[in-house]
Amino acid sequence: GNGPATTLAGSVHGMPGDRDGHHTQANFNYPVDVTCDRFGRVYVSDSRNCKIRRVDMYGEVTTVAGTGTFGEKDGYRLSCHLKNPYGIAANADGTQVVFSSPLFRHLVRKIDPEGVVSLLAGNGMPGYRDGLRDWAKFNSPHALALDPNGNVIVADAGNNAIRAITPEGNKDTSTYTHTHTHT
Repeated sequence: GNGPATTLAGSVHGMPGDRDGHHTQANFNYPVDVTCDRFGRVYVSDSRNCKIRRVDMYGEVTTVAGTGTFGEKDGYRLSCHLKNPYGIAANADGTQVVFSSPLFRHLVRKIDPEGVVSLLAGNGMPGYRDGLRDWAKFNSPHALALDPNGNVIVADAGNNAIRAITPEGNKDTSTYTHTHTHT
């Protein structure tokens, strides 16, 4: 539309920070990507804070995952460590959130409905290889999307490829990656 741009959340003065709170009382530090669920909640890759944040429909910002410690430790959402999350995608009801770490680890990780953060695909080394979980290799996976079937579509920037992580069975951690090519 032609309406004015407004601040949904974060500092109106452009100062970085790491604070949950309401509307402009909250701070981010280099938010690089956002996605929305059907309830109007906005999920944010707060890259330099090493956190995934959520802005609800009332402008309240909360941390969804990450302690703020730069690292790669799986675990419950507020005890895990993240390395500069980048691309982010969420399903319609916000129960599945996936994010990429392209700069240091070449991984795609997930936050499951119980709030546990774990590896979805990638082994941490740059490269190109299809396969299950940590057998797969990516090279700077950036943007992500979730399709209606639960497939995670990955813009594998360093490989100049669009890849898919497809759930098997009950959509838990048994996944594989493959490249779709069209002629």
